Amino acid sequence: MILVTGASGFIGSHLVEELVKKGENVRAFVHYNSRDVLGNLEYIDKSLRDKIDIFAGDLQYLDEVFDAVKGVDKVIHLAARISVNYSYRAAIETIESNIKMLLNVLEASRRHNVKNIVYVSSSEVYGTPERIPITLKTPKNAQSPYAASKVATDEIARSFALSYRMNIKIARPFNTFGERQSIRAVIPWIVYQLLSKDHKYIEIGNTHTKRDFVYVKDTAAFLIKMLEYEQGFMEVNFPSGAPYSIDEVIKIAMEETGIEKEVKKRKERVRPSGSEVQILTGDVNETYKLIGIRPEVSLREGIKKLATWMENNMDKIQKELSLL
Repeated sequence: MILVTGASGFIGSHLVEELVKKGENVRAFVHYNSRDVLGNLEYIDKSLRDKIDIFAGDLQYLDEVFDAVKGVDKVIHLAARISVNYSYRAAIETIESNIKMLLNVLEASRRHNVKNIVYVSSSEVYGTPERIPITLKTPKNAQSPYAASKVATDEIARSFALSYRMNIKIARPFNTFGERQSIRAVIPWIVYQLLSKDHKYIEIGNTHTKRDFVYVKDTAAFLIKMLEYEQGFMEVNFPSGAPYSIDEVIKIAMEETGIEKEVKKRKERVRPSGSEVQILTGDVNETYKLIGIRPEVSLREGIKKLATWMENNMDKIQKELSLL
């Protein structure tokens, strides 16, 4: 049995879907809500969804996590407060929540003797690096409360692996994008504005910053691959190795949708100057040497897939926007 936390989220739902397709028994930890909403798991075909063991609870309570880990052989911990922008307004909540959730997962796993754990970190821990591409030797440089929470949780994961001889791997995907991603994320926001008749312009923050975008199915494959390694503590970055500026992303999105609109800067989407990460790009060859895989889907192909999905799910996306 594999426990996936954050299973109702963007990456989590794709990960659960791929694991079930592979014939794995999956327990999906979803945040409890009174409406019994399953988030992005709702997009999974019912024939597959019926095979998932849904566990609704709150990762900030150890007794609930302890129950979720019972009978589990492997854990992939994805759940987190993930928004950099939100962390500016809610630094304490972001840091406390991310640390507490990981601590509870690790402690429950330790007590249940679960020794195959993948913890999903973030490329944001590196900030703007002095040299590119980023490697595992690149110093960490948190430039936001969210990034700081991930630096802290990385070290907590390391400490549990070394102190209790637990098999813990830190998986660090770079900027994942694709179907089911929140409209607040940069690529879905760009594509949505192009497709929406209500938007005359593309309103965006900084467009010169560069990111290493990885398609979500590739990220899911990476996390599944990380489960194969059982030699103790291990860290792996998962970049595409091909950074694109937001300007370039907008150009590709216009080409793939066949729609052109004027671009305007939106102040509320601009990060504070000292917190803005100018470029994030990693060494894909380092990754391949460590685990033998690299991303397969290009940015252009991924944007095309995302645009098609968004066109077919515009009603649900509009509903999401109304709740933001």
